[in-house]
Amino acid sequence: AVADGGKKETDSADLMSQVQLMLDGYAPQQDPASTVQQLFLAASPYMYTEVASGILQRYLAVEQQWVAVASNNVGPDQAFSALIAKNKDALEKVVGVAMARGQLAARNEIV
Repeated sequence: AVADGGKKETDSADLMSQVQLMLDGYAPQQDPASTVQQLFLAASPYMYTEVASGILQRYLAVEQQWVAVASNNVGPDQAFSALIAKNKDALEKVVGVAMARGQLAARNEIV
């Protein structure tokens, strides 16, 4: 039974990594909703809240950055320009937001 529990934890960790990559904007290898369902099936019931919280926090990390620059009713180009200006010394943040926003439909399916 211990070996099975360890495999279940490994499966859960692998699935969580896949979900995190999807939330970061990487193209999903499989259906996002199915991946999340598999994640919750692989996770122990006492971990459901932590798993859900982790998913929402990862999703909101990008959306909060986007809302901060796009809330003035500007188009995507102007929002990205503002994000670039705000992150001149950390353009990897802009790339991360751009990737994630490019996969918004898949990200929304996850949450």
